[in-house]
Order: sequence, then structure tokens, then C-alpha cells
Amino acid sequence: MAMNPFDTADYSAGEADHIYTAAEKDYRDLLGLLPKLLDRQLIPVLIQVYCGTRISEVRKRNREDFDLELGTMQIALGTAKNKASVRTIPLPPKVVALLNQFPFEKGWGTASQINLRLKSLNPYLTPIAFAMALQT
Repeated sequence: MAMNPFDTADYSAGEADHIYTAAEKDYRDLLGLLPKLLDRQLIPVLIQVYCGTRISEVRKRNREDFDLELGTMQIALGTAKNKASVRTIPLPPKVVALLNQFPFEKGWGTASQINLRLKSLNPYLTPIAFAMALQT
């Protein structure tokens, strides 16, 4: 059974009130942007929006980190931010279908490319804003 990654979050340092939280309008605007993204940008954005992952967690993934039959992504020790970030994440069928066709050898879009596309919708919008929205 997959674990909710937010169950293991450590909030001892306090709330991250300085991080913008995506609002309904941001999700609606994102819907219009998605068809314009290249797969190397689209897949990381979808994983972040659906699963609440960090961009670094997606960009460090190789083909071996995905079990496309089970529809999961593995965040392993050594590629996670910390030990609490190690987990197996269930992926939506739409993302699994895209991953089946993805040329992993060509790599993901850069974090700056993805951030620029999101900031074209809202200057405060970053990939982590969607993860923050999942927590509220």
C-alpha cells in the first residue's frame, strides 16, 4: 500500500507561510498551459500537481525508478531530500501512459524551463505551490 508522503513531513521548523499556495485559478490556468508543454516539461508538472513531489525528485528519476505496470514512482535513498522523503508514489493513469512513450535518455526539462512556464501564468506560481495546495 502506498504511503501518503505528507504523513512523514517534519514541521518542527514551522510552517512555510512564505510559499505561495496554488489557488483554483492557478489550476484552471494550468489546464490551458498543459497542451503547450513538451512531454519533458509536461510529465514533471503533472507528477508534481497530482502527487505533490518536488521538481528535484522528478528530475532525478530514471526509467528504473518507475514501475509502469504497477503505476508507481520510487523515491530512493540518495536521491531524496531526506530519509523521510523516501517513498513509493502511485501515479495517475494519464502520467503512466505518457511515461510509456517518454524517451528517458533525452532527459527531463530543466527546473528553470518549468518554472518559467508556470510563472507565465502567475508570477508567484512554482511547482511546490501545487504541493502546498494538497496540504491545505
